[in-house]
Amino acid sequence: MCEPAITQRSSAKQKEKFAQELARAQLPEHSIWFRGSRCCRLYSAVRFTVLPIRKTTWPLPQVAAFVQEYAEMPVPSLQALCRQVGVSRCTTSKTLFKWLLGQEAALGYARMQRCKLRGALEGDGTCLKLFRRAQANFHVALWGLVERPGSAQNPKCLIYLLPVKKTAANSVCPVESRADILSTGGLEQIERCLRSGRDTKSLLLTDGAQVYGRLAKEYGLSHRFVVHSKGQFSEMQSAGRHGRVRVNTGLIDQTWTDVKGFVPKCLTAGTKNSDEPSYNPHLFQYLYAWWLRKNTPEAKERLAMIGRALRGAA
Repeated sequence: MCEPAITQRSSAKQKEKFAQELARAQLPEHSIWFRGSRCCRLYSAVRFTVLPIRKTTWPLPQVAAFVQEYAEMPVPSLQALCRQVGVSRCTTSKTLFKWLLGQEAALGYARMQRCKLRGALEGDGTCLKLFRRAQANFHVALWGLVERPGSAQNPKCLIYLLPVKKTAANSVCPVESRADILSTGGLEQIERCLRSGRDTKSLLLTDGAQVYGRLAKEYGLSHRFVVHSKGQFSEMQSAGRHGRVRVNTGLIDQTWTDVKGFVPKCLTAGTKNSDEPSYNPHLFQYLYAWWLRKNTPEAKERLAMIGRALRGAA
């Protein structure tokens, strides 16, 4: 059994004594404390069991405002967030910001791994960032799939970071290879669909890269494409049970534009270790935080999902 350690009716001397006890135990004052009737230990009724700021001096409303404002921001920015909430860019704010971004990314990546696509799908790759080491270019590339929606609903998508690609100085990013695409496992998340009540292969729409034709056969997909190098960007083509479809990569291209606008331009692309160049881990966090926000626009719903995920992992 527990009872309140202090109440509004407590005397000033009792309140002062309790404040000194909290200070000795390095516990925050901004909480509701109960004391065990037998063990006499203090228990917080409003305790952050997962946030990385358990011994912070921030008041609880400020912590709640920080979390809420972060969730509602279109693009997470520590500087703008601190200015909006009215706190400095101290260790506490930086730690909490990184933690929230990491939790969003972890949940987004886990949910994307369970996502299934079907129907008409656009596939393509792009270069997200570029960094230079020892007179060579290192490209941080992405590959993804977007499902064309049947109505005005938000299109589902899969996006994956590919291994860093090294090229000579001033060279462009090489096209996606068979090994790159297979390493993502994205093609295994494509399912068959129904057309006119009949089980039908999903349709893969791409540019003219030869690798997609072979992969489509291996994974049982119909394949249609346009060759960008020949000036073909959008064509009407017959696609069997899918009927006549507009073959282009407009949706996946728009996805890349959105992703590049979400990732901060000031964020470095690679690690400082020149022996084994790899992408900055913060790129991963921003990438899958974007995915979660795209598929779950409501801030309250995202926070509830993160809370359920943390409770399940505890």
